[in-house]
Formats: sequence, C-alpha cells, structure tokens
Amino acid sequence: MPRLILNRATTGTLLTLVIAITGGWLGHWLAGDAGWLLGALIATLAGALKGFPLRYASMLQSMVIVLVGISIGSMLQPGMLVGMANWLPTLAGLFISVLLTLAGVAFFLNRYGNCEHNTSVLAAYPGHLVVILQLATQHPCDAHKVATIQSLRMLFLVLFLPALAYIWMPEQASAHESTDYVAFGWLSVAGIAGVVVAWLLKMPASLLVGAMTGSGLAALSGTSIGTLPEGLKVAIFVLTGAMIGTRFVNTHWSAIANILPVAISAMSITMLISAAIALPVAWVTDVAAMQLLLAYAPGGAEVMSLIALATGHDPAFVGLHHIVRLLAMAALFPLLVKLAIR
Repeated sequence: MPRLILNRATTGTLLTLVIAITGGWLGHWLAGDAGWLLGALIATLAGALKGFPLRYASMLQSMVIVLVGISIGSMLQPGMLVGMANWLPTLAGLFISVLLTLAGVAFFLNRYGNCEHNTSVLAAYPGHLVVILQLATQHPCDAHKVATIQSLRMLFLVLFLPALAYIWMPEQASAHESTDYVAFGWLSVAGIAGVVVAWLLKMPASLLVGAMTGSGLAALSGTSIGTLPEGLKVAIFVLTGAMIGTRFVNTHWSAIANILPVAISAMSITMLISAAIALPVAWVTDVAAMQLLLAYAPGGAEVMSLIALATGHDPAFVGLHHIVRLLAMAALFPLLVKLAIR
C-alpha cells in the first residue's frame, strides 16, 4: 500500500490551517464575523510563540492578497464615481495623518524607545513591510527590532480596531442579498488580468493594486455580484489571521516582552494621531469617524478592509484609501532613503 510522504513545509502548512480554522471557529462563536479573523490570528500566534513548526507558504499569501483585492474591487458600484470626488478632503487628511504618524513614531522610538536613528525611521514607516525589511538588511540598523515593532503594530491594530469598530457599527439592512456567481467569476478574471498588468508595469503592491483595480473597473462598468460568497469571506478571514499570526514563528516570548512597552506606546501614538485627524475630517465631510479611522490606521490595506467588511463599514472606501497610501509611500520611498536613512 503506497504511503503518503509529506515534507516539513506541507505538514507545517497543514498544521497552520488546522489551528487557524479551529481558532477562527471559536472566535466566530464568541464574536461573530470578525471572530474568524481574530480567532485564527490568536490561535496561530499562540502556536508560533509555543514553538509549533508552523508554515505559511508564499503562494498561499499571494492568493489571499489577490482574493482580498478582488473582494474590495467588487464592492464598487457605478454610482460611486460621482461620490469619489468628495473623497478629496478625506485623502488630504490621510496624507497629513501618514506624515505625522511617521514623524511622531520615529521621534518617540529614537528618543524614548532605545532605537537608533535608522531603526526608528524604518520601524515607524507606515507601509511596504517587505521592502522595509529588505532595506533594514542593507543599512546599519537593528533589523530584528524593525520587524518585531512593525509586526506588533499590525497585531495590535487587528486586535484593537474590530472591538472599536463594533461599538460604532452602522445599521445594516436585514434583507439577505444573494450572490451572482457568474458575475463574481467575471470580476475574478478581471482582477487576475489587473494583477498581470500591474506586475508588468512593476507597480508597488502589484497583487493587491492589480486585483482591486481590475475587479473594480469591471464593477464600476455595471457588473454586480450582490454580496460576497459567505464561504469566501470566511476563508479570507481565516487565512489572513493565519498570515499575521505566523509572522511570529521563531520569535521567543522574551523578545516580545522586552519590546512590548515600546511597541504598545508606538501603536498608541499611531492611533492618537489617526484619530486626531479622522475626527475633524469626519465632522467636515460627514463620513463616519470609525470608517475614517480604519482608512487612516496603517495596519495593512487588506487587513483594514477586511475589518471594515466584517464590521459593516465600507470596505471599498477603506481599501481605496489604503491603496493611495501604499502608492504614495512607495513614491516617497526613494526620498526617505536619501534624506532620512543614514
């Protein structure tokens, strides 16, 4: 009888999925839709810190990012084109928030967080974590501290913002809208085509930007899927939670404990600055303050959009703002290297 032989990467990935699904199910039982994300994150985080041989394949991560991009783009509607012109004040607030966050967190880390100049700037940079980590290995800085602070920032935002978003959760219609699977298929094809174009153009965050742009253009042309398939939403929540949790594989409890006060303080500064900009912008534009906070918090475009989706806020609004942030920070990146990195 033939034996099934699995390598370490495969068994590690399967173990990650089992833990994430179990944690997600428990989280959903306790906290509704957002629990799929939070439960999977907490379960895989605990497994990673416990030393379990967890793995998260890069191909799986790419697939999740593309699915998130398609999901965000599919939420766009033809009538939104007119409304997007009204987003200029909120986008202006976004730029102010990002620049103040970068300056404020970098100053704190350098002055009070025991981080030298390069480490503090890279740890505070709100976007493009992979590029930041690559740069950290090419310049004199504490690359491990940069990775830990950036990962903890993402972790804290994902744990904190859903609870806050539920408090100001907008009222939703009770009617259940069905899914047009044929339309969803066309949007998926458009999203994949967008990824190919974005990759050929060498755009930053090409997977997310391309998938969202391709499916978004198809949705704006009048192709509507109704509501996202429930199974797809659950899969995206669980896989995203696992993706964040497995960032802490090979990280020891003591390493996190040593830097935890600094990371919490940096996250608090980030949230205070984001809220300080979001509240007056919300008052001027009549956009929900919580929705703006999700759009301004530098916690990852795909993750913040998923939190918006799970808590009844507009994922297209949140996702588009984060895409603009990613593109802007990519454009500013050469300037950062020239002026801020020593």
